[in-house]
Amino acid sequence: MFLAQVVSTTLSCFIQIMVLNGALNNIEGVCTLEQPESLLGAILLFGLGAIVPIIIYYAGKRWPNSIAKHLMAPLIFGGAGMIPPASPLNYLTWGMVGYLFQYRIRSRHFAWWSRLNFLTSSSLDLGLALATLVVFFAFTLRSIDPPPGGE
Repeated sequence: MFLAQVVSTTLSCFIQIMVLNGALNNIEGVCTLEQPESLLGAILLFGLGAIVPIIIYYAGKRWPNSIAKHLMAPLIFGGAGMIPPASPLNYLTWGMVGYLFQYRIRSRHFAWWSRLNFLTSSSLDLGLALATLVVFFAFTLRSIDPPPGGE
């Protein structure tokens, strides 16, 4: 079983890197000053990234029994930065799956969770990467321009 986890995680890493490199090499103007929003978006996000951890810290102090004590701004912004085309639907789905596996299943079926959680996580990552590849090649091989905003 450990070998299956290692192979699926390694394959997932390579596929995600290939997708990232494919996007960087085939999207016009990505990561350049000629992008539509160029530097203004980066400045706004930098300011937001400087303010949000302070807000989370004081919210955790003000309401110690709330969910604010579990929020971590670097993880929130890091997730948004690692997968640029992610939409709020992606985060909602990830949140629901995370809640299901990290809270509900872990508290009710701990033996199953501790044995198969890593394998489930790796397979979900691999499924996402493979679906991204299929969609990417379906668009590029047929010369179809995706709708603006990924809708």
